[in-house]
Amino acid sequence: MPNSHRFRWLTDNIAWRKVSAWVERYPRTASGVKFLLCWSLVNVLLDLRAPNDEAPGSYLLPSVDACVLLGIFALVGMLSVYGARRVAGLERLRVPLVFHVLVGIALFVIRIFRVGDGIAQTFQSRAANLFIDAPMLSELARLLYTTMPLYQFVGVGIGLVIVVPALVFLGYKCSRSLAEQLRAPSNVIVFAAVVGCFAIASLFTPVYKDDADAAERFSGAFAASVVPRLSADWRAFGDSRELAAKRGDRVIEARRTLERSSGNLSKLGGANVLLVIVESYGATLLTNPFYTERMDKLYATLEKSFADDGYKVASTFLDSPTNGGFSWLAHATLLTGVRVMNQADYKFVTNAEPKGLVHFFKEAGYYTITAEPGTTRKVTGPDLFKFDTRISAARFGYRGPRYAWATMPDQLVLDTVHRRAITQHKDPLFIKYALVSSHGPWALQPPVIDDWSKIGNGEIYNHVDNVSFPTSWTNLKAAQGPYISSIEYTLEVIRRYLHEFIKDGSLVIILGDHQPTGKITNRSKDTRVPVHILSRNPEFVSKFIARGYIPGVRPDLNRPARGMETFPGDFLEDFSDPKPAKGH
Repeated sequence: MPNSHRFRWLTDNIAWRKVSAWVERYPRTASGVKFLLCWSLVNVLLDLRAPNDEAPGSYLLPSVDACVLLGIFALVGMLSVYGARRVAGLERLRVPLVFHVLVGIALFVIRIFRVGDGIAQTFQSRAANLFIDAPMLSELARLLYTTMPLYQFVGVGIGLVIVVPALVFLGYKCSRSLAEQLRAPSNVIVFAAVVGCFAIASLFTPVYKDDADAAERFSGAFAASVVPRLSADWRAFGDSRELAAKRGDRVIEARRTLERSSGNLSKLGGANVLLVIVESYGATLLTNPFYTERMDKLYATLEKSFADDGYKVASTFLDSPTNGGFSWLAHATLLTGVRVMNQADYKFVTNAEPKGLVHFFKEAGYYTITAEPGTTRKVTGPDLFKFDTRISAARFGYRGPRYAWATMPDQLVLDTVHRRAITQHKDPLFIKYALVSSHGPWALQPPVIDDWSKIGNGEIYNHVDNVSFPTSWTNLKAAQGPYISSIEYTLEVIRRYLHEFIKDGSLVIILGDHQPTGKITNRSKDTRVPVHILSRNPEFVSKFIARGYIPGVRPDLNRPARGMETFPGDFLEDFSDPKPAKGH
């Protein structure tokens, strides 16, 4: 069958023929429908904040930006139709083609920005920032690669290759179509009537003074313009020198704080200090009723076990500089005393090389180790912390399965570091553990191995009954159960480790790095994380109680949380002898 005949056969046998006939019979109505569809599509491109949750259909509200664009098209259209009666040549007036191309590109850029905003709001309970977050796209790609099946990751990559030019072309076509449709007076009347109705409705719309999210989304009854958000990001970029000066001030203040004491850590008496950072261990576990019963049971178990083993315990909350992710910002804040709130801060502080806790431990004769099972790539560039030894993922020699984002179980991390470091070194040790089993999306979790001697290189995990949950980054609706399950696992293996292996007066500090993703916390702005202090030496724990910590495992929700950046200064002051007076 020739191609022309094949095409005729298709058009004769599908609904397209009926549609064409309807358009020919009702051209004005068809033009109006096409106009409204294109307008709605532009509103979606401008407004939709997926994957963020939003009211169904809210992204169809007329956008202020779309109304301005259509107002320009309507003005040009009416000038060409009615102005030609008085000025010759105006009938040829058209919106330049290059303008439509620019509109297509602008709609694509705004769409990407809205997606970024949706991701930041959904997972980190904050607005996105183009200049701060753009460099983190590679980390996002790595996160997806390590938590998604390969076929899904490849599918996302192929989809992006297709979607990017498709979105630009779609915006371009909508722009041209709207400009053409608004040459029809009937469509201009419809446009004016819709805008007028929404303008009147805006007079009765509440002003969102106490709801920043709603204020950013709506402008009266209209969908808010994206211009103020982009302008704020642009101003932040323009104020980079001022921001750099503020970062410098924070580094200087942190240095002064840490140097107020001698920093000799003599009051530790050479006791090992184990800093155990638990991924996504946040205050939501104590504020959300969903977790109450299980956390009560877990804390009761911990309390009894620690007491039976002779540990004194004190707990409180610290305020993390990050929410829902970017763990390294919390690590940097905790060890340097500088509040590191974004990647720009992190780069600045890394280049400034402030003296942090690791420096003072080394000067006090401690051997310093950082256990980083989540570090899978070679670390390049300046070393912010300067630990004597870094045990990254490859150096654990793990031979078991991967657990979603977590490269290996926390129990193996604790066991390996104990065998290689604690039992081998004679010098006092400062060890930072960055445990990862409680990292989202919590889809696959390991069981607790009763016999620690069987853990070895992790081969045993290929033959155990791992726990799986139907969660993923795109499906976290039922992730609260898997999330608390992962926290229960990590705190239980810490409990067993301390019970079975730590028999001396070591100082153990257990804390979270940040709250879990906003999908778990219902986008809470609360950035508190629990911190627990344990030691068989009561004098160690008493120093923290004097700082406002309360005895026991459960922190007090009603006490204000100090910033995580205050921890190093307080620690050095409490565990160091005073500086000798000048002249002595």
